[in-house]
Amino acid sequence: MRYIGRLLIFGLIAAPFHFLVIALPWLNIMFTIVLGLIVLVLYDKIRIKVLFWLLYIIVIIPIATLYFEMMFIGVTMILLFHIIRNESARRIVPPVVSMVLWVGLAFFAMWGISLEAVAPEYSETFRNAHFTADFNFMMTTIPFGIVCGLTSILLTSYNGERGKRMKWLFYAFYPAHFAVLAAIGILVGTISLSVFGI
Repeated sequence: MRYIGRLLIFGLIAAPFHFLVIALPWLNIMFTIVLGLIVLVLYDKIRIKVLFWLLYIIVIIPIATLYFEMMFIGVTMILLFHIIRNESARRIVPPVVSMVLWVGLAFFAMWGISLEAVAPEYSETFRNAHFTADFNFMMTTIPFGIVCGLTSILLTSYNGERGKRMKWLFYAFYPAHFAVLAAIGILVGTISLSVFGI
C-alpha cells in the first residue's frame, strides 16, 4: 500500500505537466503501474482463473486502453512478468509480446488511414479509441515497439543483483522531466496553457 501511495502521489504531481506534454487525456504511467498492481492482486486472489480472464478482457483492457498511458499493453506486460514463472522466458516473452502488440497497433492505424480514405464516416471510431489512425502514429509506434522488443537483450544480461538505492531520485525525475519539457514547450510556443483556462 505504501508503494501504491508513492506512485499515486508522484503520478498526481506529474499529471498537469504530463497532460501539457502528451496532449492526450491519459493517466500517466504511475497510474498504469497502480492498475497493474491491482490486476496482480486480482490474479492472485481470484481462484477461478476463467473469471479473472473474463474480468480482465471485459473490464480491465477497455479501461486501460481508454484512460491509461501505454493502454492495455502496459498492464498486460506487468501481468506477464508476474505469471511467467520460468526466469528465462520471463525476460524474453513480455518484451517480445509488447513489440508484437505495438507493431500490430501501428498496422491497425495504417488500416484506419485506408479506411478513412474510402469511408470517412468511420474515422471517428478510431479517434474515440485514442489511437488516431494517422501516419504519425504509425511511424512512431513501429520504432517504439521494436525498442520494446530489444529490451529482452538487456533483461537476459541482467545478473539479478539489486542496483544502487536511488528510488527517490527516480520518483522525483518522472514529474521533473515532464515539468522541464512543458516549460520548454511553453517558452518556444508549442504548448499553450489555454487547456487549463489560462
